[in-house]
Amino acid sequence: MQKILPIVALLCPLWLSGVALAQAPAQSPAVAPAPKVSISKFRARQLRHQCASEAREHGKEGQTGEEFAKVCYGRELAGIAARRECRAQGRAKGLANQPLRDFVKQCATEKKG
Repeated sequence: MQKILPIVALLCPLWLSGVALAQAPAQSPAVAPAPKVSISKFRARQLRHQCASEAREHGKEGQTGEEFAKVCYGRELAGIAARRECRAQGRAKGLANQPLRDFVKQCATEKKG
């Protein structure tokens, strides 16, 4: 019993520091997280392919190409989220068909910047 106490006293602080590190959130400084938007697997694959093609067109390769594609993908998802929000606002106003499309286009352009 006397031999176990010093070992426990030494290991306890190490174990607690490991628990604290495991609970710290992981942060990626370069890439902002993509907004939570529900899209189909096909559409997601299509967007990723489009962004990868755009990265190649700009001459980005390797790590910089991957980062460019991630930023592009996040930007596209943000655009989808903005259009969905604008569409919901337009429907709440009672718009339909072409007036709704025009409203969504104008609203999404304003949100874009």
